[in-house]
Amino acid sequence: MNNTLLKRETTRQDQLDLILDLSLAMLDSARSGDWEGLQAREQERRALVTECFRVAASSAEAPQVAEALRRILVVNDELASLTLAQRDVLGASLQGFGTARKAQKAYGQHL
Repeated sequence: MNNTLLKRETTRQDQLDLILDLSLAMLDSARSGDWEGLQAREQERRALVTECFRVAASSAEAPQVAEALRRILVVNDELASLTLAQRDVLGASLQGFGTARKAQKAYGQHL
């Protein structure tokens, strides 16, 4: 049987639903500290967003698109908060590492 007969056409709403699903999966990754998983899903999501909006939405699609984007943006806001907090943690860790290296170097010079 031809596999193309089994595939149905993907609608913009299908794409938006998948973008939301990927966004929620990214949020789960961020919450669990799986930053590599988040990055992989973000790349997949970015490609899907590009494909989804390759052609402008019609006026008939506008209400559904607006609602889907609103939901995606809510998830993105939480993602941004989690990733910024992680950035701050990593920054503090790197700063502490630099301070420890300076102390070690200074201590070694006084032996």
